[in-house]
Amino acid sequence: MKKFRINFKLKNINDIAPYGDNTTDWFLLTDGTLYIQVGDHKIYEYSDSARDFFKCNIKYNEYYLARFDTDFTEIFRFIREPIPEILYDNIDTFEDITDLWKNMYEDKPDDIFDELYNTLTEWYYMQHTFNSAHLVGGPHIGLFRCGDKIKILWKSYDDAILENGENIWTSPNGVYEMYWNDFIKEVESFLRKYRRAMDLRTAFICKNGLSHAEIDIKHLLHSNCNNNIILRQKLQLLLSDDYEKTDFKQILTIYDKMREEINEQELQEISGS
Repeated sequence: MKKFRINFKLKNINDIAPYGDNTTDWFLLTDGTLYIQVGDHKIYEYSDSARDFFKCNIKYNEYYLARFDTDFTEIFRFIREPIPEILYDNIDTFEDITDLWKNMYEDKPDDIFDELYNTLTEWYYMQHTFNSAHLVGGPHIGLFRCGDKIKILWKSYDDAILENGENIWTSPNGVYEMYWNDFIKEVESFLRKYRRAMDLRTAFICKNGLSHAEIDIKHLLHSNCNNNIILRQKLQLLLSDDYEKTDFKQILTIYDKMREEINEQELQEISGS
C-alpha cells in the first residue's frame, strides 16, 4: 500500500478570467490545477498525446476546484458505510458484469429486470461514484469501504480516446487499495489546505481588491464562510457512525441473481481481465 494524496494549486489571481461582464466571484477564484496520486498512478494527469493534440502545456486537470470539492464530498454520506465482503472483493469487475447482464436483456424488454438492474447500479453509481463530466473524457471515480480498507476505482470511457487511438490520461483506469484511516487523514489534510488557501485568497482580496475585475466583497465573504461550513459538515459524515444505511440484503439478492444468470465462463473471463 503506497501513498495517496490529493494535490492542488490555485491559479494566480490575476490569471483568472472574469465573467463576460468583467465580474468575478468565489467560484471563479477556485480556478486551479488538481491531480490525485494513487500509488504509482496519477488520476487527472494528461498524457503527452493529449497535450500535443490540444496544443497546450497543461499537465493536470485545470478547472474550478469548487466543482471537484462538491462532487467528491457529495458521496461522503454513503462511503462511510462498510460494504459486504463479497461486493468488496469483486467491486473491480462490478461494472463489467452489470453491463454484461444488461446486454442479456437488451432485446427482451422486462420491467422487473429494469427495476432490479436500476436498484443495483444506482447503489454503485449514485452513492459511491462521482464523475468528472466537466472535463473532456473525465474519468469516473468510485470509493468502496470494507472493514479497515477502502478501494479507489477510476475508469475513463470512449470519450477519453483521441483520434490517434491514444488516451487523454496517463492512467485512464485503475484500482487502488489503502487503509481507511489513512484515507481519512488525507481527506482531512486536503480539505484543511483547500479551506486555508481560499481563506487567504479571500482575505487578500478584501484588503487589496482586484485590479482586473469587479467583485462583491460582502458576497465573497459569505460564500467563503458558507463553503467552510459545508465542507466541515461533509467531513463529519466520514467520521460519524450516523451514516446512510443500505439494504444490503436486497443488493446481495440481486447481485446473486445476476451472477447466476451470467455464464460462468464469461464471469471468469471478466475476472481474468
